[in-house]
Parts: sequence; C-alpha cells; structure tokens
Amino acid sequence: MQIGLKLKSKLVKVLFFSVLFFLAPLSIKANVNRQDLIEYNLDYYERQKKTLQEQKEARDKNEAALLDKQKASADFWKKRSDRIKKFLDSMLYTFTYTAKYSDNLGNTNGGQEKDTSTLATLGVNYVPSSSSRRKQSKTDVFFDYEGKGLFMSTGAEGKTNVHSVRFGVDQDLTDNYSLNANYQGTNQKIVTSSGENKEYSYNVNQTYRAGFNADWTRFPWSFNYSYNRSRHEKAFKASDTNTTIFDINGSFKISAKTDLLCEYTMGEVEYPHAKENDNTYEMFNFGLRGKIAPKVIGIAKLSWGTYKYLMSDSEVEERAFTLNYRPLSRLMMSFALNSRIRASTFGTTDASEQLSMGLRLRYLPPFNKRLTLNSKIVSSTTTMEDSNRSDDSWSLDLGADYGLNRWMKLSLNYVYDNVDSNIQLNDYEKNVISLTGTVEF
Repeated sequence: MQIGLKLKSKLVKVLFFSVLFFLAPLSIKANVNRQDLIEYNLDYYERQKKTLQEQKEARDKNEAALLDKQKASADFWKKRSDRIKKFLDSMLYTFTYTAKYSDNLGNTNGGQEKDTSTLATLGVNYVPSSSSRRKQSKTDVFFDYEGKGLFMSTGAEGKTNVHSVRFGVDQDLTDNYSLNANYQGTNQKIVTSSGENKEYSYNVNQTYRAGFNADWTRFPWSFNYSYNRSRHEKAFKASDTNTTIFDINGSFKISAKTDLLCEYTMGEVEYPHAKENDNTYEMFNFGLRGKIAPKVIGIAKLSWGTYKYLMSDSEVEERAFTLNYRPLSRLMMSFALNSRIRASTFGTTDASEQLSMGLRLRYLPPFNKRLTLNSKIVSSTTTMEDSNRSDDSWSLDLGADYGLNRWMKLSLNYVYDNVDSNIQLNDYEKNVISLTGTVEF
C-alpha cells in the first residue's frame, strides 16, 4: 500500500515537472514575441513619420523647383519683352511727302517745260540706345532703310523707285580707339512712258566702307576705306564704274582756339565698258580752323591734287574760306568764299575755273517757337577756257519749317535759279516751289 502511494506520488511529480517543462518555453516565447511586437510597432510609427516627413520635404522641394521654374520663365519673358521694348524704342520711322512745281524742268532758254512732281520717302532707322560712349569696350549694330517713289507728270510721264539699305557695326576698342564698317546697297528703277510705250532702266549701287578712329587729345585722326560698284542697264552701261578710295584725315590742336586740318585722299576709278576713261587721283588738303572772336569761327582750306588718265594728266586746285557768325542766340550766319580750278570728270583738256560766294542765314523768330526761317544766296562765275564759255549764275533759296507737334513738321521752300552765259543757248531762269510734310514716330 505504501509502495503504491510512493509510486503514485513520484508519477504525479513527474507529470508536474513535465507540464512545467513543456509550458515554460511557450511562456518565454510568448513574452519575446510581445516585446518584439511592441518594438516593431514603435519602429513602424517612426518609419511612417519619417516617410511622411520625406514625402513632405519632396513636395516642398518640387513646389520650390516649380516656383523657381515659373519665376525663371517669367523673368525670361520679361527680359525678352524688355529687349523688344528697347529695340522698338531705338527705332525711328520717318515718312516724307513732297509736292514740287518747276516752270523750267530742262533748264533751257526756250520752250520751257513745266512740271509737277511728287516724292514719297519712307525711312526706317535703328540707332542703338547704347550709342553713348562708355569706358568699357562695346559693339553697336545699326541699320536703316529708305524707300523713295518719284512721279513726274511731264508729257512723257516718268516714275522712279529707289530702295536703299544700309547696315553696319561700330566697335569701341578702348576710350580712344574704335573701328567701324558698313554696307549700303541702292536699287533704282526708272520707268518712262509715252502713251502705251514704256521703257525701263535699272541702276544698282553697292558701297562697302571701313574705318579706324583714334581720338588722341591733341591729334584726333581717322583712316577710311571705301569701295563702290555702280552698274547700269541698256544704253547707260558706259557709266558703270568701280571706285576705290583711301582717306586719312585729322586735326592738330595748335592752341586752345586754333586747329590745323589735314587730309590725304587717294582714289581709283575704273570704267569696265569705257576703259579710256579710267583714272587715278590724289588730293592733299590743309587748313586752319580757329575762333577769331567770341561769336566768330573761321575755316580756311587749301586743296590741290592730280588726275591721271590714260592719255593725259590734269591738276586740281581749290581754295575755300568760311566764316560762321552768331550775332544773336536766334540768328546764325555763314559766309563762304570758294575758288576752284579743276579738270573735267572725263579728262578732257577743257580747263575750268570757278569763283563762288554764298551767304546762309537761319533765324528762330521769338513770336513763334515752332517756326524756323532759312535763306541762302549764292553767286558764282565759271569760265571754261578751251570752250570760250563764261557763265554768271546766282540762286536764291528761301524756306520755312513749322513744327505742328513733336512728330510732325511742314516745310515750304522756294528756289530761284538764274544763269547768264555768253552762249545764249545756255541762258535760263527757273522757279521751283515745294511743300513737304514729315512725320516721325
């Protein structure tokens, strides 16, 4: 009985410890999984918070990039619109319309032909706003266009259309040195008609220019080169020319009121269809420019040169004296005296001598600030020795300009020409009246 009880007691202990052995790992495992779950939940919320923060930062970054892009785009278009506005502000458009009447179109002594003509001109100019000189190197590009339409209502009606384009560049190297280059092309179409018959003539001119300027304190000077190619059609081909010109000029300040002027020019003219007229020439010019009195400036020039043709040489001399006087703030006067001895353009041996005097006045009347009065009178005597011809001529030019406003102007002009020659066929008188309207915008 006791043995049975002992065995039963041992069996119970064995079962108890066996239950403990199997249940203990489950309890430990349950405790570990709960801790891990708590830590996992904490990490999850931290990761979620971090993810949301990263997403917010990414959105803020994208929004900032979009704003920067939109601002850059707005700045780009603003800069573009500012450039367009600056370009338009540098444009100057000019339209001119002139009506003219002449009572002696051909400058003849008998059978004067009266004519009324109209001329319409459209000009487009671009002047860069940075054209004012600065201390830093810069480049300015410019261009202009001019279109003309001339209609003459003579017996044989004529019409002339002219289109001219010029563009170039000015480069300031330093404060004292600069370069410039430009091109000018002109096309001219002439239409003459009598009844149903019409004749057309075309002229083309192309000019290339380049220059170098040195602005020295006491001796500013410049060097210039130009090449001109002129072409005509039909019966005028003999007038085709190729002209090359080199020019160097400057002024030397002798004193505070006096400058010494000097210029040297060398040129060559070729006639592709009339080689006998080819020529080269050299011209020397010297002069003085000075302030004679507080309101008087005088200029005296002496020029001479030679023309060399295929069969002969010719000499040219010219003496000129000019006085500019401004007695009043509203009155400007200019007197010019000129004497020339020069060869014929085509190298003939007929020497010519001319003496001319001119007086020019410009007056701003005090009673009307918009009105400007101009006048000019010129008298000259020309003698051609070999032709035994002598012409005395004088002309009177009267004009008035009236500004309607800042962008519109009217001009009225009257010109009288009179030539008295020892050869009666060369005598003539002519009156020309013209009215011009100009609009700038």
